[in-house]
Amino acid sequence: MVSLKRNRSRIKVETKNPLEEFSDVIINGAPAFWRGAAWQLEFGIFNGDEIVNVADFDSITCEVRDYTERTSNLLMAQTIPVVELNANLAASEWTARTAQHGIFEFTGAETNLDMKGKNQRELWLVLSALVDETSEQITLGGGKLIICEDGSLIDQRAIPPLGASMIPLNQTYSGAGQYVAAVVAGRNYRWTKGANDTSLTNGTETIVASGTFIAQGVSVTLNGTASALITATLRHPDYLSSEESDARYLRNVAKVIKPKGQLEIFHSENGLWRRVTGVSNEGLPIDHVEPTPV
Repeated sequence: MVSLKRNRSRIKVETKNPLEEFSDVIINGAPAFWRGAAWQLEFGIFNGDEIVNVADFDSITCEVRDYTERTSNLLMAQTIPVVELNANLAASEWTARTAQHGIFEFTGAETNLDMKGKNQRELWLVLSALVDETSEQITLGGGKLIICEDGSLIDQRAIPPLGASMIPLNQTYSGAGQYVAAVVAGRNYRWTKGANDTSLTNGTETIVASGTFIAQGVSVTLNGTASALITATLRHPDYLSSEESDARYLRNVAKVIKPKGQLEIFHSENGLWRRVTGVSNEGLPIDHVEPTPV
C-alpha cells in the first residue's frame, strides 16, 4: 500500500548539458501538476553519470515563471538550505526512487496559479545553487513544467491576489527558528513583523522592524520562534495602503513651492466637492472639504 500525501514529480538534474531540459523519470515526460493541489518535486543532481556533491552548496533554489517569458514575474519559488539536503545520496537509491538530494514541497495555495483561461499552461522551471566557497550563484538546469486544471472545487479556489504574502499559509519556522524565502536580487520587498517573528536576514543586513528592503541576493532568511507559525508577511511588489499612498502624495505635493497665497485644490470625480489644502497667514494648516462653488 502506498501513502499519497501530495502529487509527485521526480527529475534528474543534468548539469553537464545546459540544453537538456528536465524530464520526470516517473512519467518520462515534462513534470506536471494539478492546479490548486499539493505537489512535491523530488530532485537528484548529476554530472553525467556522477552524483554532484551538494555539500558544496549553501542552498538550492527552485523558481517557476511563464515558459515563453522566462524573466517574467515569479509564480512559485522555494529555497532549501544545505542542512536539509541529502549529501549522501547513492546511485542505487536514486534508481530505486527511495531517496533524492532534496524535495521541494508546494501547498495547494502555492500551486493555485492563473490558468489564463486554458486547461493546461506551460511554465518554466529552473534550479540554481549558491556555492558555499565562492558565494556565487550557478544554474543547475531548467525545463518545461506543465500545470493542469482539474476542475475540482474550482469555485472554492480563489486566485491569489497580486501582492499577496509570499509565505505559504500555515507555514512554520524550522526547528532552528528559520525559514528561507526565494527573492529576486535588486527588487523591493516589504516585510511585516508578527508575534512569532524576530528578524529578517537580507545578505549583510539584519532587519528587526517592519519595513521595506532591497534584496541583496536570491533568498532571505526569516527568523522567529522555533517550530512556531510564521506570523510575518513578505510581499512584492511593495504595495501601499490607501492611507500610506495619500500620505506619500501629500508629502510630494508639499515639496512643490506654490506662489504666495495659492492653495492646493482637489476636485471630486462628480465635480460637486473639492478639498482645499495649504497654510494660513497665521501659520496654521488648511485642510478641509467643501462644496464646489457654483
